[in-house]
Amino acid sequence: MENIEIQLPVSFFSAGQFVAYEGWAHPRRTLDSSVLFLLENGSFTIFEDDVPIRVGPHEAIILQAGHTHYGIREQRDEEPVYFWAHFAPGKTELPDQKISVSQLATGVDYNRMVNMFHQLVSESRAANAHPLSCDYMMSQLLIAMSIPQNTEQLNESLYIRVREYLKLNYRRNITVAELAEFFHYSPDYLSRLFKKHSKVSIHTYLHRMRLAQAKTELLSTVKSVKEIAYSCGYTNEKHFSTIFLKYESLSPTAFRNLYKTLHQNNT
Repeated sequence: MENIEIQLPVSFFSAGQFVAYEGWAHPRRTLDSSVLFLLENGSFTIFEDDVPIRVGPHEAIILQAGHTHYGIREQRDEEPVYFWAHFAPGKTELPDQKISVSQLATGVDYNRMVNMFHQLVSESRAANAHPLSCDYMMSQLLIAMSIPQNTEQLNESLYIRVREYLKLNYRRNITVAELAEFFHYSPDYLSRLFKKHSKVSIHTYLHRMRLAQAKTELLSTVKSVKEIAYSCGYTNEKHFSTIFLKYESLSPTAFRNLYKTLHQNNT
């Protein structure tokens, strides 16, 4: 697949998300702007001047202005769900503001690009958005697409994002299914990837974060065990006490009494 030279910053026109219906086919047309597709689910074949390009989940493709395009969904394909954005290359001729992008990018940092797409769509619909903000956000998307990622880099990036999500949300009743939906991966894949990098399961990692917070609250507050259980993400006191005993070899009350006594004896 050929590389496309794009001058930055680009001019942004419009963006959105499309969910295909049964029997969908991309219409045949010749556009006066280029368009970036980022496929979330499903697959389809897009033609540029009658040359077929197969696009699959988590892949990005640029269709160039002035070329004729049309697309088909083969019978075996799921209906595609994709983000799209129309743009035109910048008009400056500065060499240090030009990037080279593969027309079909199969190793993109998908989650990063999805987040950027959401921001771009939101900004494009904001009443008080600065006229240049979408141009630069669109340019950032194309830059992200231009940086090749190997599997190891993508997995490491995904693991870091999952870990940060857990750190920010551990007080809620998070499930692996929720994580999988949020990051657009299967629960099994996400669980295996996380354990490979952290050496523990997602559930164990969550318990460790919650119990670290619980121990702090047991020793520094007068909250009841029940209140602490709920504040640290457990749905009931009994389950919290069972997990606490498993990991700390003490009940929450015994832990509080023992370490408060030790602290008082050392003062």
